[in-house]
Amino acid sequence: MNYSEAVSIDDTLGYGSITLPTSGLDDGESIAVTVLDEDGSTDMVITLTAVDVALNALSTLSPSTASIVTGGGIELTAQCLDAYGQAVAGCAVSWSVAGRNATTVPVQKLADSNGYSTYTLVDASTSTTLLTDTVSATMTYGSTSNTETATITWGAGNAVSAIAVTTSPTKTVATTESAISTAATGPEAGAVTLAFTVTDANGVGINGTPVTFSADSSDVVFKSSYTDTANRKLVYTSSTGVATTYIAGWKAPSTVTITATAGTKTVTTKVNFVTVAADARTVALSETGGVAKATVKDPSVTQLRVQPLTSHAHLAQAGWAQEFHHRML
Repeated sequence: MNYSEAVSIDDTLGYGSITLPTSGLDDGESIAVTVLDEDGSTDMVITLTAVDVALNALSTLSPSTASIVTGGGIELTAQCLDAYGQAVAGCAVSWSVAGRNATTVPVQKLADSNGYSTYTLVDASTSTTLLTDTVSATMTYGSTSNTETATITWGAGNAVSAIAVTTSPTKTVATTESAISTAATGPEAGAVTLAFTVTDANGVGINGTPVTFSADSSDVVFKSSYTDTANRKLVYTSSTGVATTYIAGWKAPSTVTITATAGTKTVTTKVNFVTVAADARTVALSETGGVAKATVKDPSVTQLRVQPLTSHAHLAQAGWAQEFHHRML
């Protein structure tokens, strides 16, 4: 098939562009693009040849090595790549472990749209002699495959000596306020980021240490967004010893104390949740047929939050449009 298309050139940069349909090409088929001068003579010919997506040894597994405290854990990430370093979406990744925490059946996962697949290895062994795991990530796409490995060493020498607050809105100024989000995606849209650093006796950050989080309020949730499904109450430290979590609240004003625990060490920080003037709530009361109705609204009235309302106090604290009915006796 032959067709021609005029391309407008940018007067400033001298560039022009054209979009070519390539989705219907099979392996080995080509598109030849002939670039013509203004007089119609051939300036150049560019040939684009389609090839099947194939995994390549450029694929990665990180970290490739790590030293973790016994009883800890670590998240490993594999990325499926082709020969051009492009991500292979939907690649099948088979995770297996040999050594201290050997698996009998590989864990199968599909890579996301960026070619990433993750696996969390937790040390459940009590052995005092077998202290190494070899994690294998076998990536398969079509008829091609590639295997990458990582070596994880466990040791009591990586014991927690201290945990400190790294990131918190009140780290330096205790009265710093955090605004509650009134976005349609809920209070999680205004989630606060908290980070804590775990170190050993030499002050060095420890990788893979489990850190648990709790709060002294039931009016909060540990999530980074409304759709976040990760367990933000249990996080393993990164290669620099940092554990990061997220918390969102919907009661204002309220001061919430968050406790982070690593091993036998704990540390706390506070978050002061408030509303801003633009997000002021209104409560409308009405009565029909002996039924009292209270409607709590934010200015945009765009979000309904399902939350038990058992008293007028709860009504006054509610952050999103909702109704409370009570039959007059």
